[in-house]
Amino acid sequence: MRIQDGKFSRLNLKLNAAGVPVSSKGETVEQFKASFLGASLNTARCKIINPQAALISAEKMILKDPLVIENAALGYRLTYYLDEPVEFVNAIRKGVIRFDTLVPKGKEQLVAARLGKRFGLVNTMVFTHIPSSLCLIVAAFAPNLWVVLTLLLVRAALSQMDVPTRTSYVMAVVTPAERPAAASFTAVPRSLASAISPSITGAMFAAGAMIAPLVACGVLKIAYDLALFAAFRRVERRSELAA
Repeated sequence: MRIQDGKFSRLNLKLNAAGVPVSSKGETVEQFKASFLGASLNTARCKIINPQAALISAEKMILKDPLVIENAALGYRLTYYLDEPVEFVNAIRKGVIRFDTLVPKGKEQLVAARLGKRFGLVNTMVFTHIPSSLCLIVAAFAPNLWVVLTLLLVRAALSQMDVPTRTSYVMAVVTPAERPAAASFTAVPRSLASAISPSITGAMFAAGAMIAPLVACGVLKIAYDLALFAAFRRVERRSELAA
């Protein structure tokens, strides 16, 4: 489709071997990738997962769906959102990009189990979670992209280690009959917090405080960890009391 005088008009397109719409005026997928992803050494490591989402005309690009780009070598995924047609040579400067890590899930939980057995469940919860929160705070002030990516990858490797240890500890300090109630009581507040946090983050962004969500999130998590450590470091599990 073509954008002309603010109106859409039909444009004859053909599909290349990769299934990406390419206009009859000579734009190629390689030119689009060079404009969108750049021409650095890391470009070769990037893969557009759903190239069919991009409709490219002679002058404009529009997305039918969010464009997903993965870099398995560096371990990240970018999801690019675009709500309006733009010149594809300037597409990377428009829209919104979401960053996700590709750190394999589950491996950190196996490590957490070993750490919990060696150092204790509360210590493992607190002293793996605090470094991950510090990485989040420092990322807000990082001088360049590579430092940000490194910090976020380190955070991704540490941030979930408290999940199995926290669940194990909660189940260990209550009686078997209390476990269903304890599980729901500890899970529901986290779900509620996840539901309202996007609105708070959006308000901070709208106010121009772009780094405030990262700093606030890190500070709150550290405060939670310290409060948890102070309250429960001397609370013994029922298995320990029975022994």
